[in-house]
Amino acid sequence: MAKTKPREKFNKTIDYLLSTGELTAKDLENVDLEAVYKGYLIREKESLFK
Repeated sequence: MAKTKPREKFNKTIDYLLSTGELTAKDLENVDLEAVYKGYLIREKESLFK
């Protein structure tokens, strides 16, 4: 089974949260998703070393 790339996993998470209504487009208006993604990558890497 192919491993999901971090960007794909991140995008799917955002899409899921939008589809469930936990996030709205208005919530994301003033959000720098690149910065959020970088934070997400850092947390993913940290969890590998626990």
